[in-house]
Amino acid sequence: MDKVKEERLITKARKGNSRAFEKLMLAHQETLYKTAYLYLRNKEDALDAVQETAYKAFIGIEKLKEPKYFLTWLTRILINSIFAMKKKKGELVPFESHHDTGTDQRNIEEYIDLRNALDTLDEHVQLTIQLYYFQDYSISMIAEQTGMAEGTIKTHLHRARKSLKQELEKEDKNIWKKHQVKQLYDDIEVPKKALKKAIHQAVVRAENETNTRRRFKWARTITNGMAVAAVVFILYLSSGLFLPSVNKAMGSIPIVGQIYKEFQDKVGLSLFKSNLVTNLNEKAESRGITISVNSSYYDAGQLVYNFTVDNLQSDEKELSYNVSKASFNDNFSIDLDSLMLKKLNNKQYAGQLRLYTKGAEIKNGDTTPFVITHINEIQGNWSFKLPITKKNASYLGSSKVVSVHHNRYQFSNIQVENGKLGSVLQFTIDYQGIAKHDTVEINEVKDDLGNTYEMTSSNIELGDRKKVNERTVRAKGQTLLESPINPKAKKLTLIANIKSEAEGSEIVPLNAEMPFHVSETNHQNIGIEINNINQKGRKVLVHYRFTGVDTSSMSKDDLMNIGEMIGLGDMKKLQSWSDPMGDYEEGYYLKANTAKVKNMNTAEMVSTFELEDDYDDELSLKHFEFNEYGLYIDKGVLNYLNQLEPFSFTVPVHQVSQPAEKNNQKLKNRM
Repeated sequence: MDKVKEERLITKARKGNSRAFEKLMLAHQETLYKTAYLYLRNKEDALDAVQETAYKAFIGIEKLKEPKYFLTWLTRILINSIFAMKKKKGELVPFESHHDTGTDQRNIEEYIDLRNALDTLDEHVQLTIQLYYFQDYSISMIAEQTGMAEGTIKTHLHRARKSLKQELEKEDKNIWKKHQVKQLYDDIEVPKKALKKAIHQAVVRAENETNTRRRFKWARTITNGMAVAAVVFILYLSSGLFLPSVNKAMGSIPIVGQIYKEFQDKVGLSLFKSNLVTNLNEKAESRGITISVNSSYYDAGQLVYNFTVDNLQSDEKELSYNVSKASFNDNFSIDLDSLMLKKLNNKQYAGQLRLYTKGAEIKNGDTTPFVITHINEIQGNWSFKLPITKKNASYLGSSKVVSVHHNRYQFSNIQVENGKLGSVLQFTIDYQGIAKHDTVEINEVKDDLGNTYEMTSSNIELGDRKKVNERTVRAKGQTLLESPINPKAKKLTLIANIKSEAEGSEIVPLNAEMPFHVSETNHQNIGIEINNINQKGRKVLVHYRFTGVDTSSMSKDDLMNIGEMIGLGDMKKLQSWSDPMGDYEEGYYLKANTAKVKNMNTAEMVSTFELEDDYDDELSLKHFEFNEYGLYIDKGVLNYLNQLEPFSFTVPVHQVSQPAEKNNQKLKNRM
């Protein structure tokens, strides 16, 4: 499965789409099963472990912050489930249970020895081994996926290889090398039919439990009989089936019904049932392919257009498409996850374009440009000017301007637009002074009536940030919420997270005069005092301490993780790279090191840079010259040494017919 398709499925799964989640699990089922079997040595136990992983993952998928880390996240859940199962049993599975591996009999003894050797490693090292040996991740990929520094990973692998070699050589086994270990893993036979059934049962169980939880959350006073009916309704709707009245309505416009069904658009279905969807008939042709936009709706900050694609020859069930971002003004932001086509039949695909926007700034009769530039690899020009149709909505507004977190972030124009099934919180945020490049997101809202509204999507910015003056940039942000906010609310409390605190970087020459003081960060006043840098053979040792940190509530890992993110590179090349952490020339830069804590109380550290890379020779610094190289320090990373806690603020709100942003802005400008 390609990454684009996987990320789109993850987005759907995070919104509760069980079919999308099941597709994700099936795409990785063999990897998960083989991993489980390698640990548990028993077919039934391995199936149980994968089933438990599927259940836990579907329940907790909203906690997955980065879709690209999905498989690593799954693997971590799986390994935790395996350890729990082994702990519950209290002993290893007996030898007799090893005979259902499906592997060649001559490998069984080696397999057992390997598994016993792996059991001697701690959990963190086992995860590293799993990703490197069995899933063929490179060291840099493991670093990106787990957040560990490359130096730490190399240390784990070095220790693991040494330990495995020692353990296996006790039994006179020479199977510790990567290709030999991987071969034993690959030879495990996967019971695909049973595995598919186990995954499906887990998803059904998790979906039923999730819906039950929502039932009690949304309506705690519902009687038992009504609650059962509510659950049946939710399950019926999420299954892709439609109520009879909706089926009848869709019979008159069958293609619209098919599109809603394919994209599992619950909001669209609800609006369609209420006759709140606008029918369109806009066509464009390019490269012999015709695109027809047939319907649209606006609801709670989202403008959605449905369309069909005709005369497109492809065997793929899903295809990606691209749109011209330049055609949209600052009132819109594209939901990139919506840029996907689904096959309806042999000659026709369906698509949805979802735009985030602000209801107060669009009017009935306005038009928005919509230009598709690519369908999969086919370049073309399908251009539209599509009408905007808004329906009546209820609003809550606040005229209060709030400055928070040392006056770095100023919120204004706070307003809520309630939709059919959800709502959108919209606001203007001024990032001021040192915070001009920070990112803040609102992830939860509470009202004064005791209700909590969780986000379904946050960190949405409409258009680009605008420069207000030398100290301030302004962004228009919004957060989508899972349900409408009670219109009787008089106060709203917004819970926000600082996603990042941006700083500059600093290059420290290895031959700099010591001690060398790296300037403190603007946000947290954290610095580095470097006391000595010296070379010992093909190693560079850096002795330093962090300043401005309180280590009383930290662990050694906290300090080591940040220390290991210091890089070493050719100074001329460092200055030419836009982002040495992510875009560098191999052979001239080490993006990590092995860090150790010398004194926890004073935050004294030593970092060791290995100029030779034992795992990938292309990463070795073959051209190293002490006087030409320097340390690269991303000062934004240093801020992580002080944990950023969520902050909240409360604003009064009242019902308004239409939010008056201009009036709010005048009030703000006077302050």
